[in-house]
Amino acid sequence: MRHNNLDINAKWTSILPLEGWQHFRIVARRYDGKMLQIELMAACDSAVRLWLPAEHLKDKERFSPGWARLLAPLPP
Repeated sequence: MRHNNLDINAKWTSILPLEGWQHFRIVARRYDGKMLQIELMAACDSAVRLWLPAEHLKDKERFSPGWARLLAPLPP
């Protein structure tokens, strides 16, 4: 079976923090007309959930597939 980066539970790292977090996993998908929307949940805080267009995950300046190691602490 081939793994799809848009499957439920797929892991993603945001390049910049979103709601204070960078590691997320996909918890839901829906179509808004013809546009696929993805719900991401922060890996360390299940209360942090974001809906965004799936196209954002394909933008290498916004996201990287998998959980990438963070190289430096984030500023407060």
